[in-house]
Amino acid sequence: MTETTSAPSTPVEGETSLGILNQAYQSSVKTPFELAQQTGAVSHIVTDRNHRLLAAQWRLQDSVLAYRDIPESTLTFHISGSTRVAKFIDGRCIAQGARVNSVSLTTPGSSEWELQGQMEIMHLYLPEHTLRSFVDSHAPTGQNLELRAFFAAVDPWLTGFFTMLGVDIAKGGAGFSDSLLLDSLWALLLSHLFDNYMGDRAPARSTKISTRQIGGHALRMLQDYLADHLAEDVSLRDLAALVNLSEGHLLRVFRSGTGLTPYQYLISIRIDEVKRLLRHSDLTAKTIARMTGFASPAHMGDCFRRRVGITPGDFRQKLK
Repeated sequence: MTETTSAPSTPVEGETSLGILNQAYQSSVKTPFELAQQTGAVSHIVTDRNHRLLAAQWRLQDSVLAYRDIPESTLTFHISGSTRVAKFIDGRCIAQGARVNSVSLTTPGSSEWELQGQMEIMHLYLPEHTLRSFVDSHAPTGQNLELRAFFAAVDPWLTGFFTMLGVDIAKGGAGFSDSLLLDSLWALLLSHLFDNYMGDRAPARSTKISTRQIGGHALRMLQDYLADHLAEDVSLRDLAALVNLSEGHLLRVFRSGTGLTPYQYLISIRIDEVKRLLRHSDLTAKTIARMTGFASPAHMGDCFRRRVGITPGDFRQKLK
């Protein structure tokens, strides 16, 4: 559950914030959707095809966010504006002073955040089952590893990741309807978090990750599967099961063998099929998008333009 109200006075690190402890919160909400309805602060919300919340971009001013028994972890990217941010646990200030382009992680449990001034932030919500599945498949036998919370980390990799995410969100987030893209993003992100932000009990993992090649037959099997299912919602788990690899390992060896990630390869063959249909049919853009697995004609057009340099309509016109 998330609660929100106006921010109290500037805290002193290590001291108790009487504002957070004593004032009555003006609203009590359970989801970011409800927070958006009450504050009007959200600029973008992105969900997957099952309508599960993935990310939200917020414009906030002088607020307190109080997370109560949150079941999932949340990554917060500080996009712009004021950096007067303070984090509290049990009413005590444990960290303050964010930076633009810094990233914070809130793990399951309770915490309070004071935000003073105007700022824009992005939240990425990490499904606990996805995190746990990744940890279980990568942790040494018998180790119970936990992702540790961090505050205002300056991490160029995460900055790049959120910048890329922001571009897609600004375009409507249509790509997030593809399970293969989502799975690939989770695998890359969680691999980075695993390497850098696991708890103290985590043993150091070698940075020399195996790039064992999969055989040519297995690679062709993956490529054929993607071609046969290009209009469907293919998941990374489906592909990994075909060749008996972990999802992270599959990403590495597929890219090593083809020069592309599975999602990039899927988009490339979808675009080839769009070209074929534009050449040899009078089907509408809506029908072609549906037949080739794109979320909408706009999503198809954006992917087509980025790879071909012109819109599908211009491509068809040039054929006349």
